[in-house]
Amino acid sequence: MNNISNNISTASLVDETNRLLLEISNLKEQLNYERNQHKHWEELAMIFHDALWSELKSARDSNR
Repeated sequence: MNNISNNISTASLVDETNRLLLEISNLKEQLNYERNQHKHWEELAMIFHDALWSELKSARDSNR
């Protein structure tokens, strides 16, 4: 009987470990997605900044 309990306990631990490994894998995927999204926002901010700077410079130069 004790051997059966140990097998059930071991199986439960293996199942829990596999569940946690899957959760970790999913979290890593989510983190990579979020990092990529952040990079896109940084790139868009730089493009917007450069375009705005160019427009301001152009407006300033045309007022001279």
